[in-house]
Amino acid sequence: MASFRSETASLCMRFYRRNYLTGSLSASSSHFSMDILSQKQMCRTRQEKAANRLLHLCDLFKMYKRTTPCHVENNIYNILGKYWLAAFFSAMIVIFWTGEPFGQNNGTQDLQVLRLLNVGKSLIQRMHYLEAFDLLEEARDSLDVSGSDRPELYADILYELAQAKIKARLYQNFPAYYVKTALDDIQASNRIRERSDTTAPQKLADGYYLEGFIHKKFFMRREQAEKNFLKALKIDPGSVAAKRELSELIGNDDKEIK
Repeated sequence: MASFRSETASLCMRFYRRNYLTGSLSASSSHFSMDILSQKQMCRTRQEKAANRLLHLCDLFKMYKRTTPCHVENNIYNILGKYWLAAFFSAMIVIFWTGEPFGQNNGTQDLQVLRLLNVGKSLIQRMHYLEAFDLLEEARDSLDVSGSDRPELYADILYELAQAKIKARLYQNFPAYYVKTALDDIQASNRIRERSDTTAPQKLADGYYLEGFIHKKFFMRREQAEKNFLKALKIDPGSVAAKRELSELIGNDDKEIK
């Protein structure tokens, strides 16, 4: 209906400019109809075609007005307007989220993910673990949706998520469920980092240390924990944390033997 009204208004303006200003159109509606009928008998000029179309649209509009109560018409316009407005804002949200219609490339999206990662790490240091979960998971989901070819960034996010969950369990008594998901996160991170040629050795060693710590502290899997600590030390012989945990494991084993 909105397009119908706009088309009628457009035709009225065109007809007014072409005919009224030249004096061929009278002010009254009867003269308006007579003028159109007389033009039908003349050569089919551009003004005649526009007048015929305008007359037809006006008749349709009058018929619509007669058959549609005013309050129903207003309700229809209000409802359609609300739906169009909601559709418009929904489209804008999708556009800004994906960024594609405005030329947002993977580089700008990676920068946004990096910001989320850095703020998440800062929140972990301040022991705001729930807030850190939200930002880190948003960063991870953003990479999942976009299909960004940045496996090392994805692995960093998973590592920070696992670390945040373990600290939340240790220092704020979060549910044990977080430990299980932390183990899944760090194992996925280690697999990604192991396949990448650009992974820094210290990062890979830190990942295996954290995986070993989870096995040792929460699941009592000493053999698996020892393998992870040894792998961490093989990658980074200077890992103090891995040395400490490995020596503790060996010391406990010696005590049990005695």
